[in-house]
Amino acid sequence: MKRIAMLGMVLAGLAMLLSCSTVSDLVSQAAGGAATKAVEAEVADFKTDELLCGNADSMMDAHYYLAKVTKPASAATKNQTEVIYVKDGSKEWVVYVLKSHKAKKAELEVGAVLLYPSGWAEYDSINAEEYRKARWVLGRVTATDDLFKGIVEVRGEKFYTQLLRAPDEPIEE
Repeated sequence: MKRIAMLGMVLAGLAMLLSCSTVSDLVSQAAGGAATKAVEAEVADFKTDELLCGNADSMMDAHYYLAKVTKPASAATKNQTEVIYVKDGSKEWVVYVLKSHKAKKAELEVGAVLLYPSGWAEYDSINAEEYRKARWVLGRVTATDDLFKGIVEVRGEKFYTQLLRAPDEPIEE
């Protein structure tokens, strides 16, 4: 009998929680859920002291992660930079450090080199945490046929333009 009473209380509590969730979803929709998504996508950016950093044989082959510089490159460090990664707080010495900005419409042309978050092709938004912890890759724009929809093709994959970044300096290939 006690078990049935306990089960009843658990189910009642669960029903209460679910109803609260439904109410908050309705309030969110009434307040403009789409507007909330747009604001969330808009604030997804890097802080001014954060850079994309990585290692590989060439800049185009590297996988980049957001990091903060702890020791700048110098002759004493064999031109390597020590960084702390935003994704997990680990430290590493890297060869490539890229300052970047959100890509502007004028930079979205066939042949342009851009940074894109790996695995996010065809997603129209990304939350700020995922944006900052993503693995970034350099690639060339391969098509702009759907630019009017806010989509460009990079390395044969379609990306929404608000997710793309442009390097601030020329890329060595």
